[in-house]
Amino acid sequence: MNGPEVHSALPPCLPSAFMMKIQLAALSLCLSVVSAIVCPPNYCNSVDCSTITNEPCAENALLVPRSSFCGCCSTCITQLNKGDHCLNLLGVPATAVCRDPLRCIDGTCKETH
Repeated sequence: MNGPEVHSALPPCLPSAFMMKIQLAALSLCLSVVSAIVCPPNYCNSVDCSTITNEPCAENALLVPRSSFCGCCSTCITQLNKGDHCLNLLGVPATAVCRDPLRCIDGTCKETH
């Protein structure tokens, strides 16, 4: 025989403020380390851009100056249309962007009003 159900007024499994602070500190540390090692000084001096931009861009792409890792070389960037899926990642060179005047909003290329 089961007893009566007991309902708590507190939300279940809320992380403590202390744990949230630890997670935030760890994330901040990781971001600091990554940004410090991503583009070391004079990195572009050792990059051969001819291996990156030797081929012509596809019909729906543009050759964008300084768009490679660390901004060393030009790369072909695919131009996305309205409704296409898009993604903006901080610190990662884009391989595709929304065509002007579209913007990446909630993961989709949309018109701004």
